Amino acid sequence: MSGRISLYEGRGEYQLIINTMEQYGTGDLQKQYEVLKLKLKECGLFDSERKKAMHTRYKHIGLITSQSGAALQDMISVFRNRLPITTLTLIPASVQGENAPSELISAIEHANKIASTVGIEALIVGRGGGSIEDLQAFNNEDLAFAIDASELPICSAVGHEIDFTIADLVADLRAPTPSAAAEMLSRDKDEYSISFKQYHNKLERLIEQYIKTKLISLNAFQQRLKQPRRKLSESAQQVDYFESQLIRLTTSRIKETRGILNGAQRNLLSNSPQQILKRISLQVSDIRRRFELISEVEINKRKINLAQLTRSLNGVSPLNTLARGYSITTIGEERVVRNTSNLNIGDQICTRLNRGIALIKISVKTKHRNLKSIMKFSVTLSFTNFFLWTTIFCSALEAIEVDNLPISSFVPGGIAVIRIQPIAKSASYIGKKVMLVDYEESQFAVIGIPLDTAPGLQRLKVEHSSG
Repeated sequence: MSGRISLYEGRGEYQLIINTMEQYGTGDLQKQYEVLKLKLKECGLFDSERKKAMHTRYKHIGLITSQSGAALQDMISVFRNRLPITTLTLIPASVQGENAPSELISAIEHANKIASTVGIEALIVGRGGGSIEDLQAFNNEDLAFAIDASELPICSAVGHEIDFTIADLVADLRAPTPSAAAEMLSRDKDEYSISFKQYHNKLERLIEQYIKTKLISLNAFQQRLKQPRRKLSESAQQVDYFESQLIRLTTSRIKETRGILNGAQRNLLSNSPQQILKRISLQVSDIRRRFELISEVEINKRKINLAQLTRSLNGVSPLNTLARGYSITTIGEERVVRNTSNLNIGDQICTRLNRGIALIKISVKTKHRNLKSIMKFSVTLSFTNFFLWTTIFCSALEAIEVDNLPISSFVPGGIAVIRIQPIAKSASYIGKKVMLVDYEESQFAVIGIPLDTAPGLQRLKVEHSSG
């Protein structure tokens, strides 16, 4: 509770006027601490996987604390007593008050920047003990993220052993006091002395063992060492033996080399360019002769096959069929006409002849069963350099069902008939009089010539009644 005391003078009574009241054991700062702790835990800042390992073999350590605090002197004293060769660098920062969190964050960032230059390997961030209000700077959210983002490992040493701050939970290592942090990051010089003595004793034993081994080897060599004269005699015998072996091997080697040389000379003569060219020339002549023989046989065979295929092709060629007087009549998109029942007045058909194409337009369609029945239709004759609109009449010697008769049967030969408009008095063709026929209010000139000479119809002369 917080408030003030007042005096009621009329009755001489004191009154306690309470301004604020909180539940005992959990103040406002404690609530803030618990809320921030839960938030950072959910963010994973307390996870062990995020913490960097720390050891006792650092050569250079940075100290982030108050320059005037007792914690600095405690840490320096511990390092000097345990391992004086450790280099310490102070990065001063406020550890209490409103500006303390920002100064601590700046000190951590500055230490990371100069680490590669001055050689700092680890940091200790801490201060001495105090109330929860005094330690509030180390319960800051921004400071917690700065400790987590530091590339240098950080040991948090805030307050006493019973004090736990957010910085302790986020740091890579937590020490109960600043002095304890110095002990945890340094190795006692007495331990180094003990280790040095152990290594010294081990080295002495190894040297002694090495000397004994060499002495044993030296004694063995001395026992095997012979008298110089005897050694010279044995060496002279070995020289004689090696000399005889050298002469024998040299002679054998010379003979072997001479044989190889003779064989190489024979191979060179047999494989001379002249001999190779001669062999290749013979092979080429033989290949040419066989190629010509095979080619001649193959060509003759292909000529026979070609002649057979040509005869077979000519036998089934539609051009030969057209040459024999037949034709092919189509209507529309290349649809073959096989019966006059498929034709209607006004249809235009195309008849392919052996020599030329006739474009025909149907003007009249009749069916006659009497002898010499007539079928009439309009036709356009298409030749190499000539197009002629005309009407062709084809006569039959017997009664024929015209609808079942292919139109192409009348095309190769017959009577050429030309429609005369207007009605003519007479007509002649190459100086000869042409018969005029009146049929269904139309007049036709009948010319007994083959259709192949149709271009000559240009010579037809017509004399009309009007002159």
